[in-house]
Amino acid sequence: GPWRWFDESMLDCCEPLEIVKARGITFGKLVCLAHCAGAKVEAFHASQSTINDFRKYVHKCSSSDDCHLISSYHRGALKQTGTGHFSPIGGYHVGKDMALILDVARFKYPPHWVPLSVLWEGMNYIDESTGKSRGFMLISRPHTEPGMLYTLSCKHESWNSIAKFLMDDVPFLLKSEDVQDIYKVLSIIFTSLPSNFEEFIKWIAEIRRHEDGDSSLSEEEKTRLAVKEEVLRHVHETSLFKHVSSFLSSSCGRQTLISR
Repeated sequence: GPWRWFDESMLDCCEPLEIVKARGITFGKLVCLAHCAGAKVEAFHASQSTINDFRKYVHKCSSSDDCHLISSYHRGALKQTGTGHFSPIGGYHVGKDMALILDVARFKYPPHWVPLSVLWEGMNYIDESTGKSRGFMLISRPHTEPGMLYTLSCKHESWNSIAKFLMDDVPFLLKSEDVQDIYKVLSIIFTSLPSNFEEFIKWIAEIRRHEDGDSSLSEEEKTRLAVKEEVLRHVHETSLFKHVSSFLSSSCGRQTLISR
């Protein structure tokens, strides 16, 4: 089709498309959708903002490539047919205090100028499905540093069984056993580990050994490794780590490891 990046069939992470087609989408669900697509979002209900703040943001985003403003308004305030609607603002006329609406329903209304006060009135209409006013949101690229810690990789097949063990089996085991203290909890977990747990640990350790031993690390990667060491230091200082270390060094813990 004509879409280079997104097709509307892909925009279903916050609401099933069948519901969107039948009922439309609320202000909050559109904010959710933007987050799902990886954008940074700042959302403002009209009831919690002012027309002066709105004007400031319209002016800012209309004169910059760093942000885009989407308005949620009721078409009735603009003397248009229809009800609730979303469209981006493409420009601002300072002298006339008018906003250029790039209506997404171009077959119905091509881009058009409206007084900012009229658009603001349309954003103050209450959405009956939520009981809240409409509003506007600022969409921009997220300004984040490259990942400094670990990124989850599911390439190793042992991830499946380990995840199931931690999410499903451990809660069930703890409910079925007479658990009185932290050492009993650790004993249950270590004696019930999946058969391929050792393989999983070796895989993780091998990856870390490869990263730490690579002499061609960039400055960014060296910084990331330094952060990892700092995080591990904090982990070693936690009560849980001390309990696990104490358990593994005990006769019960050593016997558990031998039996594994």
